Amino acid sequence: LAKALQLSSFNLRDDGNHAVAERNLMRSLAIVTRLVERYPSSPLILRDLSCIYSSLCTHLQATEGGHKKTHELMAARMGQVAADAAIAKLLPKVPDLWNSLVWSLLEVADIQEDKGRKEASVLTLSRALESAERSTSIPEPKFEHSYNLVRVLSEQGRLLSALERETEALQCYDRAYKVYRTSILNHPKGKEDDYYIEKFTLTMEAASQCAIKIDQIDRGISFISKAIQVGRSMKLRVNMHLHSLHCRQLAEMYLEKQMYKEAISVYEYQLHLIQPLFEKHPYHVDIGSSFGDAHLGLGNTYQAIQDTDAEIHHRVKFLK
Repeated sequence: LAKALQLSSFNLRDDGNHAVAERNLMRSLAIVTRLVERYPSSPLILRDLSCIYSSLCTHLQATEGGHKKTHELMAARMGQVAADAAIAKLLPKVPDLWNSLVWSLLEVADIQEDKGRKEASVLTLSRALESAERSTSIPEPKFEHSYNLVRVLSEQGRLLSALERETEALQCYDRAYKVYRTSILNHPKGKEDDYYIEKFTLTMEAASQCAIKIDQIDRGISFISKAIQVGRSMKLRVNMHLHSLHCRQLAEMYLEKQMYKEAISVYEYQLHLIQPLFEKHPYHVDIGSSFGDAHLGLGNTYQAIQDTDAEIHHRVKFLK
């Protein structure tokens, strides 16, 4: 009955009957809650409870309006967290269950941050980190579990940096890099996963910006260099634009340290990277922008070392 009510809510919502859909989900939730009270050690019933809470969250997000709905969404997510935590404790050696708890906690942290409760969000992320560690500590963890651990560390680093706790943030970013390196050694397919690579390179970009905030430019160079090193294997055009952007950021850091030879080398690599794409897609805004940025950067660098001919050459290329 509970599952039938849950499934009917999807059709009702699609037809625009949001109130009836929500009522059916609440009835479904009440039935399964009673079943959990009767059978508290049943992983299957707890899993049903988690799924119904998840459906309720999806419904509330689709029909969200005002503070009341946000409050209800938070309550539903916390219910899902409690159900997932109970299942994981019953079956502690099943990494997928810890992984489900990680996802639930990440959703809670996101809501807390949206409501301005950043410190509470940090605490929730710490709990998510513990669960992610449990999922990867079991022998032969899945590639997806390592990805989620990197994601949690990335979110923690971003939030700590926003709270001006850069030293702690950099520790998270350092650890994210180590987890990534270990994961691709254990799971070579990670080197080919564009989504994972993009997430990691964005994490290293955020780490670089965090280091620069506290005037640790050498550390910033190290982080963005790691992003570029990994980003070389990205295949998608949109990711190639991101890779190009990271090259520009590294070159600008070298310029700030007056390391002109290194800056020129990075800009030349960026040109080599973008030119074939530019020739193939001359009217693509992002590709044209990246190609122009590389020429402008080289023009500025040659101006700094007073090589006028080279400066003029690249400025003309930039204008074209």
